[in-house]
Amino acid sequence: MTVAFGIPSPDQRFAAACVALAIVGVTITPAFASSRGAQNNSNQEKSAASAQNPATEELDESDLGLERQLAEAGNPRAQLLLAMRYANGDGVARNDIEATRWYQKSAEQGYAEGQYHLGLRYLLGKGVPTSPAQALQWLNLAAIQRHPSAQNALGVMYRNGNGVARDYSAAVTWFRKAADQGSAVSQYNLGLMYESGHGVPQNSAEAVNWYRRAALQGHAAAQFNLGVAIREGAGTAQNSAEAVKWFRLAAEQADSDAQTNLGSAYYTGSGVPQDYYEAVRWYRRAAEQGNPLAQFNLGLTYRNGDGVPRDPIEAYKWLNLASVRSTGASQNQYVNVRDQLAKQMTPAQAAEAQQRVREWLLSFDKGGQ
Repeated sequence: MTVAFGIPSPDQRFAAACVALAIVGVTITPAFASSRGAQNNSNQEKSAASAQNPATEELDESDLGLERQLAEAGNPRAQLLLAMRYANGDGVARNDIEATRWYQKSAEQGYAEGQYHLGLRYLLGKGVPTSPAQALQWLNLAAIQRHPSAQNALGVMYRNGNGVARDYSAAVTWFRKAADQGSAVSQYNLGLMYESGHGVPQNSAEAVNWYRRAALQGHAAAQFNLGVAIREGAGTAQNSAEAVKWFRLAAEQADSDAQTNLGSAYYTGSGVPQDYYEAVRWYRRAAEQGNPLAQFNLGLTYRNGDGVPRDPIEAYKWLNLASVRSTGASQNQYVNVRDQLAKQMTPAQAAEAQQRVREWLLSFDKGGQ
């Protein structure tokens, strides 16, 4: 049995993106993706807020006293920045309730960035009871002011039916509004809609178009999806070397699916010279993040002695981890390969392998993965 490339469905990649966007609450360099590669940088948030209201440019963001004074005097940007301080514990004790209170003050003055963050607070139940209806209200107010992250968040709500009736066409509308403003996460999400045919006629070439726009902005999940499309020749010319280029860019941002596929490219010599040692290196980086396919492929390299010394104990460890962390047909495949190897092992080898599995899981769980 040889190693495999990973090709998650658009829905799988979208689900990961949605979680990332909702948690970080800012435009991400993956999206409603972030997943991956999420941009959770308070300076970027403050820069975005500043760009909305040139009249408040004189506000010194490093001066908490002045910030509070202006916020209490009704300056909406100062209120936003003070809210972010409480949300992040920046110069003050972290306090979700106080953060939400200041977001509310900023939002009620019509400040789009404040409206956006308040909407996310209601969506996540941070400092307020969870209320999709309130989230929809505040996100919509920000979105009609052309706030791209709010537009993207609305797209996700409609796409998932979160607090609203699921409406793929409405999701596409909001994604497109943000994508046309250059939002990489929305360009990625719009590509997913074209790939899956949700809200628009299925169109692989148009999906590639939007993935490429996001990928050129450094969006890791879009880079991965673009690599998959190019490798498969879906909506674009097939080119294994070009696919490797995009897998590498995403892999260097710690995208575990891209790391897995880059490893498989090296293992099979697809688009790069065959190099088992390099394959193992990329499989290991993804496997340590908990990627089941990478764990399976890494287990095969230890079973076969490809790029590493043959080691049935280490092979069983990774094959077993892949088995317990996967589902469906993949899990059945991983279990079968694991069990075939187990028949060739001594009881002492099996016990050592199980101990390594427990140690890895304990370390992984402690790391919050």
